[in-house]
Amino acid sequence: MSTITIHVIDQPDGSVSIITTAGMPVVGVPLTPAGSLALDLLTVSARRANPVRYWAGEDKALQLVHDLLTPEQYGYAVPFEVHEAARGVLGIPRLGRPQPQGTAQ
Repeated sequence: MSTITIHVIDQPDGSVSIITTAGMPVVGVPLTPAGSLALDLLTVSARRANPVRYWAGEDKALQLVHDLLTPEQYGYAVPFEVHEAARGVLGIPRLGRPQPQGTAQ
């Protein structure tokens, strides 16, 4: 399954930036359905934005959210509230505030 992320960002000077994980379009290379739709969106958007920046297939912002939950990365370094926010972004059910032992729920 193909996942492509397109970030549309307002800049302080009033311009718009676009950052995407879609690959650079190459003539003759077949696209997945998601890639084809992304190319259509980027083609229309590039007319109104600064040049599109490509992240070579990796969404760095999404990777950071994953890293916040991974013990080998930042999982032990961030508080519970950050874990909950990261879970929400990834669509993982939130755990809710843990209750101290001996307390009724």
